[in-house]
Amino acid sequence: MLDLDAATLAIEDTRVVVDGRVEDEDGKSEAGVRTVSLDAFTVATLREHLTMLDQERRAFGTAYPNHGALFVWPDGKRLHPATITSRFNRLVDAAVVQPYSAHAS
Repeated sequence: MLDLDAATLAIEDTRVVVDGRVEDEDGKSEAGVRTVSLDAFTVATLREHLTMLDQERRAFGTAYPNHGALFVWPDGKRLHPATITSRFNRLVDAAVVQPYSAHAS
């Protein structure tokens, strides 16, 4: 759940690949739900991103899926988890920082 006024993002659902198929999960337990505080730059950037999503939604009309995902293709289709991981890894490599695993405990 994204709350830009409170500058928080609750990570509640995940997309995973199981037996070659993408599945949406609500996490393994309540402990899996995380709320992240967002800085002012990120809040402003997300506001711009939401405006772009609204424009894309209007352009595609009823063909645009109504799933509430924040990061999608321009036609509203959800990203494959490997797409996100690949992009994240390229950004980490370009930034020359220590690798980070989103799955580390």
